Amino acid sequence: MRPLSNNLCFAHMMKFFLATTICLCSALLPTAKAKAADFNFSPSNTFEVVDGAFGGSFDGLGDEDAVFPGNFDTVFLGTVIEGSEHAEFDLSGFSISSEETITEATYQVTVQANEAFAAGTNGQRPSSIAVRGYVGNGQPDASDFQAGTILDTASISPEDIEELINFDVTSFIQNIVSEQDDFAGFGIRAQTIGAIVLDRGTFSGKGPKLTITTASTKTTVPEPNLALGILASVILGKIAFKKK
Repeated sequence: MRPLSNNLCFAHMMKFFLATTICLCSALLPTAKAKAADFNFSPSNTFEVVDGAFGGSFDGLGDEDAVFPGNFDTVFLGTVIEGSEHAEFDLSGFSISSEETITEATYQVTVQANEAFAAGTNGQRPSSIAVRGYVGNGQPDASDFQAGTILDTASISPEDIEELINFDVTSFIQNIVSEQDDFAGFGIRAQTIGAIVLDRGTFSGKGPKLTITTASTKTTVPEPNLALGILASVILGKIAFKKK
């Protein structure tokens, strides 16, 4: 077998050098690094609103005389009465820069294992619950019962067990922050006949919580890789030219 000539060896070396350099340059292209950050909020106020209380009309509207500030416990839907639980969060001090975006927002509540009762619920649990989002004002109002729109739903076990519920409220919070509204309000209602007890979190720490996740939209170049790539290219170049 004839040995390869010096020129042919050099040509092969240069091809290898160019191929390696192309690969390194491809690896050095700018990459987007999204640094996520979580912001947790506790409610500024909680309250319960009932429809059909004290012999009033069961008409899908909150009763003015059945608003209970400070409550956060029983969500129920019976045949002649319904109760919703509300939490409002003060976001007046929260803002993000033009180089950030809200990627996720979650409203979290805990359903207790306790058995709950209300008129016409027959001691059963609702099969599902819904969270409604509305622009709050930091105070309890009967009209908050029917305010806003449904943001998300969650299935509920028929068994008396503790359940952690995470509602996706991302779009709603994005809009609240964009419009610079001070309060984000959430109301939880049963979608079928039944009753459950929510954890207020007084002693358990499992009360209602809003978590907002943000991330940077800036594009950065990984500097350590850049330095390594340049060094490798220089070394390969020296080797190639020595072989010439």
